[in-house]
Amino acid sequence: MRSRSFRALFLCLPALLTAVPAVRAQAPAADSLQEIRLVDGSVLYGRVLDEGPPVSVRLAGGEVLEVDSARIRSVRAAPGSIRGGEYWPPDPNQTRLFFGPTGRTPPARSGYLALYEVFIPFVSFSPTDRLIISGGTPFVGGFGGDRPYWLAPKLRVLSSGPIDMSVGALAIRWDDENAGILYGVATRGSGDAALTLALGYGYEGGDLADSPAAMVGGEARVSRSVKLLAEGYVFDGEVLGMGGMRFFGERLSADLGILLAEGAEGFLPVVNFVYAW
Repeated sequence: MRSRSFRALFLCLPALLTAVPAVRAQAPAADSLQEIRLVDGSVLYGRVLDEGPPVSVRLAGGEVLEVDSARIRSVRAAPGSIRGGEYWPPDPNQTRLFFGPTGRTPPARSGYLALYEVFIPFVSFSPTDRLIISGGTPFVGGFGGDRPYWLAPKLRVLSSGPIDMSVGALAIRWDDENAGILYGVATRGSGDAALTLALGYGYEGGDLADSPAAMVGGEARVSRSVKLLAEGYVFDGEVLGMGGMRFFGERLSADLGILLAEGAEGFLPVVNFVYAW
């Protein structure tokens, strides 16, 4: 049973991808930061002071600019923040660390396309702001038989201040075999700095693992477009750890890191790409 549960949990590790990395703002409050998109494709960050015409906009740096209303395509709440007069967009991938989920869920009707470790694709969609449904199948063949596929729903059950808690599952099926994990996860902090804890039970066929798997992870933003990531797992007496960096813009993110296993020689590279909409 020990080897069966270890194999089931190890198969689950690369696919704990219940993260949808989109951030979509609602109608802005009167004093909130706004994103003003112009018809020529340029973007202003500030706040509309007077709808004019012409439209008066106070920019993030404090300057006041007058813009012809015909040049404005859209105005919406900006999801980021201003630091030192510069606009910092949010991490578009806040519901995931390297592989493990966070307690966060994304806005409704958002989604992502992802490629993990070169050959593990994922597609995800969030029908509500509490539920995300993810799935995928490898680009290259099967593993000695039918092509495997995986499904990974996650449901947020609590969001209170800096704390988000969710429950989720990952199910992997290939040939006539199936394995997966049932888990709960909690994140405390913001999109710039947070701690995540998770606990779950792996399964293979109809058998649950004898003991739970635990994950602890952290994230810390160090610049406008760079975040440090770390996550570690303990299961069946085995220890895995990952560390590295995330580089991101408004929609695209790239994770670069290394994976280390206790007692193993060397390391494995971690390379992930995610595009959010």
